[in-house]
Amino acid sequence: MSAFSVPQFVATYGYPGLLVATFLAALGIGVPIPTTALLLALGVLSGSQSGPDFAALAVVALVGIGAGHTVVYWGGRAGNHVVERLLQRLSRKGRIQELARHVMELRYGSAVLVFLSRFLLTPIASLVSLLAGITRMPFGLYLGLEALGTAIYAVGALALGRLFGPGVLNGGFALLLFVAVVILAVALPIVALRFAPRWFLAERGMTQADDLAESAAQRR
Repeated sequence: MSAFSVPQFVATYGYPGLLVATFLAALGIGVPIPTTALLLALGVLSGSQSGPDFAALAVVALVGIGAGHTVVYWGGRAGNHVVERLLQRLSRKGRIQELARHVMELRYGSAVLVFLSRFLLTPIASLVSLLAGITRMPFGLYLGLEALGTAIYAVGALALGRLFGPGVLNGGFALLLFVAVVILAVALPIVALRFAPRWFLAERGMTQADDLAESAAQRR
């Protein structure tokens, strides 16, 4: 399924099509599905009189993305040669490895990484789900973080599209502005992933300083 055929696929098959598209995208198996751009476009359409229902879109997207990530999580917990090969391929991406290492060293780092990767660091969401399964994060905790973070992502993207809906459907400047918003929404996770290791490293330093200060206070 190419990136260009996804909107047509969803338009043809409706909510089940959206469910399949978001599920496949969340599996992280290399299917080129532009989920953010798709949700933004559907948010625009939900503002038209004959468009899809906003709440139904949000629920379907949440279920599809959450189910895909959860399958990856359980794949990590089960462990097999496929998982090992996937990890070897991803380990070549040094920045992702660096980010994961910095965050896991923070207090509650694994939970922070799962939560942020649902809506901010989305390029590594599937990888983080895999790591959560491999490290055997409690499923209840993982599922709660998954649901909350994915809800922020899905509802936020749909709402942003809905906000621009009337102007986009009429064309003109609003359409150009919406295109700019789509580009920004797609690029932001990539930029965040680029600079996140530095931020987490600084945060780690602050956390370590707080721990040292607390230990010193206890020794007095």
